[in-house]
Amino acid sequence: MRPELAAEVDEWVRKAETDLGAAEALLRGPRRFPAVAAFLCQQAAEKMLKAFLTRKETRFALIHDLRRLCELCAESEPAFATLREAAASLTPYAVAVRYPGRGPDPDDAEAEEALRLAQEVTRLTRERLLLDDGDR
Repeated sequence: MRPELAAEVDEWVRKAETDLGAAEALLRGPRRFPAVAAFLCQQAAEKMLKAFLTRKETRFALIHDLRRLCELCAESEPAFATLREAAASLTPYAVAVRYPGRGPDPDDAEAEEALRLAQEVTRLTRERLLLDDGDR
């Protein structure tokens, strides 16, 4: 892999891990912020999927639709099709929780589920990135 491509993939992964860590902190701290945590879970999943697409040198729009990003990933790696439900659940948190009038904010249980789903996306993506690295 070209060094500049590897650096870009690493940056997507680093940002995703930061978002996931922040989401965990917002759900585990003395004061909980489930709406912000759910947003960060969506962001973490989005960035991990974009890391994989970058690794595969697949063009993608700067979108928040995880379903579409999963479809693009699945074109190179069918295992991403297993993330369809996670993508459908997480996608609304990209916008809905950030603006008034876009729907109710998630409660603690919904934010915990968003965290679990983001961890699932992260785990599968990391596995596929490591497999790709091993194929070199």
